[in-house]
Amino acid sequence: MKDFLIISQIVISLLLILSILSQEKGAGLSAAFGGGSEVFRSKRGIDRILHWITVALVVLFIVNALSFSFLKDTTASLPGLSIEDLGVTATPVTE
Repeated sequence: MKDFLIISQIVISLLLILSILSQEKGAGLSAAFGGGSEVFRSKRGIDRILHWITVALVVLFIVNALSFSFLKDTTASLPGLSIEDLGVTATPVTE
């Protein structure tokens, strides 16, 4: 399950990057800084589809990240390796 979540997070991340980069330049925040000259422009056709795909990918990304963080990690240490194997010894502090 953990491996599936890691792989799906990578795939969702790559798809999210592609969907954001493929959106039109002058339609978003860049229009406020001189990127576009339109006063108001509605999304049509592929722009609207790409917008909703991006929203869906963001939701999937957040749900996947939250489910991964709530997943109980049973392999917190390296298998077969303990502190004693590393030669670390704990000495009690006495004052």
